[in-house]
Amino acid sequence: MILVRLGYTHLLCAFLLLVAGPAFLLAQNRNFEGKRVVAIHFDPAEQPLEPKELLAILQLKIDQPLKMAEVRDSIDRMFATGRYADIQVDAEAQDDGVVVTFLTRNSWFIGGVEVTHGVSDPPNPGQLENATRLELGEPYTEA
Repeated sequence: MILVRLGYTHLLCAFLLLVAGPAFLLAQNRNFEGKRVVAIHFDPAEQPLEPKELLAILQLKIDQPLKMAEVRDSIDRMFATGRYADIQVDAEAQDDGVVVTFLTRNSWFIGGVEVTHGVSDPPNPGQLENATRLELGEPYTEA
Protein backbone atom coordinates (compact mmCIF):
# COMPACT_ATOMS: atom_id res chain seq x y z
CA MET A 1 0.00 0.00 0.00
CA ILE A 2 2.90 2.36 0.76
CA LEU A 3 4.30 1.84 -2.75
CA VAL A 4 0.98 2.77 -4.31
CA ARG A 5 0.76 5.93 -2.22
CA LEU A 6 4.31 6.91 -3.17
CA GLY A 7 3.41 6.44 -6.84
CA TYR A 8 0.39 8.71 -6.49
CA THR A 9 2.50 11.25 -4.59
CA HIS A 10 5.00 11.39 -7.46
CA LEU A 11 2.18 11.79 -9.97
CA LEU A 12 0.62 14.56 -7.92
CA CYS A 13 3.96 16.40 -7.66
CA ALA A 14 4.56 16.04 -11.40
CA PHE A 15 1.07 17.35 -12.13
CA LEU A 16 1.58 20.37 -9.87
CA LEU A 17 4.91 21.16 -11.52
CA LEU A 18 3.34 20.95 -14.96
CA VAL A 19 0.49 23.25 -13.96
CA ALA A 20 2.33 25.73 -11.73
CA GLY A 21 5.79 25.64 -13.35
CA PRO A 22 5.03 27.57 -16.57
CA ALA A 23 3.04 30.20 -14.65
CA PHE A 24 5.97 30.66 -12.26
CA LEU A 25 8.43 31.00 -15.16
CA LEU A 26 6.18 33.50 -16.93
CA ALA A 27 5.97 35.52 -13.75
CA GLN A 28 9.77 35.65 -13.62
CA ASN A 29 9.95 36.79 -17.25
CA ARG A 30 7.41 39.54 -16.64
CA ASN A 31 9.55 40.91 -13.82
CA PHE A 32 12.43 41.69 -16.20
CA GLU A 33 10.75 41.99 -19.61
CA GLY A 34 11.06 45.57 -20.87
CA LYS A 35 13.57 46.69 -18.24
CA ARG A 36 16.73 48.35 -19.49
CA VAL A 37 19.74 46.02 -19.81
CA VAL A 38 22.37 47.64 -17.58
CA ALA A 39 25.16 45.11 -18.17
CA ILE A 40 25.90 41.80 -19.85
CA HIS A 41 28.31 39.42 -18.12
CA PHE A 42 29.72 36.00 -18.94
CA ASP A 43 30.54 33.26 -16.44
CA PRO A 44 33.27 32.13 -16.70
CA ALA A 45 34.79 35.45 -17.72
CA GLU A 46 37.13 33.74 -20.20
CA GLN A 47 35.06 32.66 -23.21
CA PRO A 48 36.05 30.71 -26.33
CA LEU A 49 35.24 33.77 -28.48
CA GLU A 50 36.78 37.23 -28.33
CA PRO A 51 34.65 39.76 -26.40
CA LYS A 52 33.99 41.94 -29.48
CA GLU A 53 32.96 38.89 -31.52
CA LEU A 54 30.74 37.63 -28.72
CA LEU A 55 28.95 40.95 -28.24
CA ALA A 56 28.42 41.21 -32.03
CA ILE A 57 26.71 37.79 -32.00
CA LEU A 58 24.28 38.73 -29.24
CA GLN A 59 20.90 40.18 -30.17
CA LEU A 60 20.70 41.46 -26.61
CA LYS A 61 22.27 44.92 -26.26
CA ILE A 62 23.20 47.14 -23.33
CA ASP A 63 20.88 50.13 -22.71
CA GLN A 64 18.08 48.45 -24.66
CA PRO A 65 14.89 46.98 -23.17
CA LEU A 66 15.16 43.30 -22.24
CA LYS A 67 13.16 41.07 -24.58
CA MET A 68 12.96 37.34 -23.98
CA ALA A 69 12.88 36.71 -27.75
CA GLU A 70 16.29 38.42 -28.02
CA VAL A 71 17.64 36.33 -25.15
CA ARG A 72 16.52 33.13 -26.90
CA ASP A 73 17.98 34.34 -30.21
CA SER A 74 21.27 35.21 -28.50
CA ILE A 75 21.47 31.71 -27.01
CA ASP A 76 20.75 30.17 -30.44
CA ARG A 77 23.47 32.27 -32.06
CA MET A 78 25.99 31.32 -29.39
CA PHE A 79 25.18 27.62 -29.81
CA ALA A 80 25.51 28.00 -33.59
CA THR A 81 29.21 28.81 -33.16
CA GLY A 82 29.77 25.23 -31.97
CA ARG A 83 31.88 26.49 -29.08
CA TYR A 84 29.35 25.90 -26.30
CA ALA A 85 28.10 22.69 -24.71
CA ASP A 86 25.64 24.47 -22.40
CA ILE A 87 24.30 28.01 -22.02
CA GLN A 88 22.05 29.31 -19.28
CA VAL A 89 20.96 32.88 -18.63
CA ASP A 90 20.51 34.58 -15.29
CA ALA A 91 18.94 38.00 -14.80
CA GLU A 92 19.26 40.14 -11.72
CA ALA A 93 17.58 43.44 -10.98
CA GLN A 94 19.92 46.36 -10.48
CA ASP A 95 18.63 49.87 -9.74
CA ASP A 96 16.35 50.78 -12.67
CA GLY A 97 17.44 47.93 -14.93
CA VAL A 98 18.63 44.36 -15.16
CA VAL A 99 22.02 42.66 -15.32
CA VAL A 100 22.07 39.65 -17.65
CA THR A 101 24.65 36.90 -17.09
CA PHE A 102 25.32 34.12 -19.59
CA LEU A 103 26.47 31.01 -17.70
CA THR A 104 28.36 28.89 -20.22
CA ARG A 105 30.14 25.57 -20.49
CA ASN A 106 32.59 25.28 -23.37
CA SER A 107 32.71 22.53 -25.96
CA TRP A 108 36.10 20.87 -26.30
CA PHE A 109 37.68 19.48 -29.45
CA ILE A 110 40.49 17.06 -30.22
CA GLY A 111 43.77 18.84 -30.91
CA GLY A 112 47.00 17.23 -31.96
CA VAL A 113 47.54 13.63 -30.87
CA GLU A 114 51.14 12.57 -30.28
CA VAL A 115 52.80 9.45 -28.90
CA THR A 116 56.25 10.45 -27.70
CA HIS A 117 57.74 8.28 -24.92
CA GLY A 118 58.31 4.66 -24.14
CA VAL A 119 57.44 3.25 -27.56
CA SER A 120 59.37 0.41 -29.13
CA ASP A 121 59.02 -0.66 -32.77
CA PRO A 122 56.62 -2.18 -33.64
CA PRO A 123 54.21 -0.50 -33.22
CA ASN A 124 55.78 2.85 -34.00
CA PRO A 125 54.38 6.16 -32.70
CA GLY A 126 52.49 6.87 -35.93
CA GLN A 127 50.71 3.52 -35.78
CA LEU A 128 49.71 4.14 -32.15
CA GLU A 129 48.44 7.64 -32.99
CA ASN A 130 46.29 6.20 -35.80
CA ALA A 131 45.02 3.43 -33.52
CA THR A 132 43.47 6.01 -31.18
CA ARG A 133 41.05 6.99 -33.97
CA LEU A 134 41.08 10.52 -32.58
CA GLU A 135 40.62 12.98 -35.45
CA LEU A 136 41.68 16.61 -35.31
CA GLY A 137 38.69 18.88 -34.67
CA GLU A 138 36.28 16.18 -33.49
CA PRO A 139 34.28 17.03 -30.36
CA TYR A 140 35.95 15.74 -27.21
CA THR A 141 33.92 13.57 -24.84
CA GLU A 142 34.92 11.64 -21.75
CA ALA A 143 34.02 8.37 -23.51
